[in-house]
Amino acid sequence: MEKLIAWIADNWFVVLTTAVTVCSVIAKVTPNETDNRFVAVLQRVVDVLAMSTGKTSYTGDRLKMDKGGFIKAPLAGVLVMLALVGVICSGCALKNLPPEDQAIAVTDEITNAYMSVRAEYLDLRAELPPDKVEWMVENVAPILDEGRDVLILTREAAASWKAYKVKPDDFDGLVARVRRLVADAWAKISQLTGLEV
Repeated sequence: MEKLIAWIADNWFVVLTTAVTVCSVIAKVTPNETDNRFVAVLQRVVDVLAMSTGKTSYTGDRLKMDKGGFIKAPLAGVLVMLALVGVICSGCALKNLPPEDQAIAVTDEITNAYMSVRAEYLDLRAELPPDKVEWMVENVAPILDEGRDVLILTREAAASWKAYKVKPDDFDGLVARVRRLVADAWAKISQLTGLEV
């Protein structure tokens, strides 16, 4: 029982998101509205914990946030997560994992952050006027391209570490570099949109 409680404590977010998924399936297949409202509440809790942001749309010189966002600056959660990756490594969620598995988990989180920033970039490109798109292509795209390349190297280094149980010499440098590139890309997007990080 103690092991189960410890596992739940170490993996509380996984447990919560799994519960929301299971409840969502049940809510979809049952005809009553009570379970739908319950699932909506659970989903809001997960959204808040995940720093969910709602959709943005371009209006004139600024971006407008819809009412669905919990945090007014989209992807602020990405930067918070990037800042906390080092803390997460030493935190309860990863403390029982071998270092090579921690490296895989860290690269997965950085990959998620990169994909979030890239998705925001692509969404904005579809909505912005041509002059702003040109600015993004010149100022954000190169950072994202370099970030993608460094992320691939980081993921390969983590996979090598896991396979051979030997930490690559450049692993920490790659992680720091890709974190910086993702943060830089978001800062450029924020500069263009006028949103604060």
